[in-house]
Amino acid sequence: MADEDIRKNFNYAITVKTDMTEEMAVDTQETAVTAIEKHSGNYEAASKLLHEEMCKKYGGGWHVVIGEGFGNQVTHDHGSLLFMFFGGLTAVLVWKCN
Repeated sequence: MADEDIRKNFNYAITVKTDMTEEMAVDTQETAVTAIEKHSGNYEAASKLLHEEMCKKYGGGWHVVIGEGFGNQVTHDHGSLLFMFFGGLTAVLVWKCN
């Protein structure tokens, strides 16, 4: 119960790191939040939805990780990395590499 109360206070996206253009980053954040809210608790389905939307909008080669308690270090194409949190603990990592 206490965790749910805390998460209600963090119902916005917090970008930790990005090298995307501002427009692309905002679009990616909004799509990620929509995917997480649509598939609440099912990170695999949310990742798949976000991946499909990114490939549709910006071409193929996108990778998406959504979850809790993971670290990251990836090689990515310039201008295609976004690492953010939503709902307090849910992390979203999106990058493109060909």
